[in-house]
Amino acid sequence: YNIRKLKSKYNPRGLSLLDIEKIKLFDTDLYSHLRRSQFYFLFSYFSGGMNFTDMAYLESKEIRGERINYYRRKVNTGLSVYISEPIRNILDYFVSIKPTENNYIFPILDSEIHKSPQQQKDRIKKCLKEYNLNLKEIQRQLGIQDNLTSYSARHSFAQTLKNKGV
Repeated sequence: YNIRKLKSKYNPRGLSLLDIEKIKLFDTDLYSHLRRSQFYFLFSYFSGGMNFTDMAYLESKEIRGERINYYRRKVNTGLSVYISEPIRNILDYFVSIKPTENNYIFPILDSEIHKSPQQQKDRIKKCLKEYNLNLKEIQRQLGIQDNLTSYSARHSFAQTLKNKGV
């Protein structure tokens, strides 16, 4: 029995700082349908690699002062993220476009529509698929060679820390 045969050939890796900078500077005025996906990616990156599902469930009440305190749904672990200037700008954008009665920060879930856990799960799955398709378009527009997915924001954050010796 050889365990090396079970190892996946896919080796996820983070984007270079140059590619992250391209995404930051991507002008969505010509591609307004990609703006949310660009902001989701950057929010995930700047918030320490926050998972898309955790972003979907993020509520206004979890913002306390200069921090976002939330639970990682997959492992039920409490995490805290400092609200840096890039995160603040993204939050301000989504606050400006959201309906006031919705508790969620990002326009993924709507508390009036997605009430049951199954409805929430289905909606997140649908939005994640659209998000990843939009990231593929951003990747093509920017000429990024590495695979651009929702998960690559998480890997990119970790890779940036590693490259900086953290």
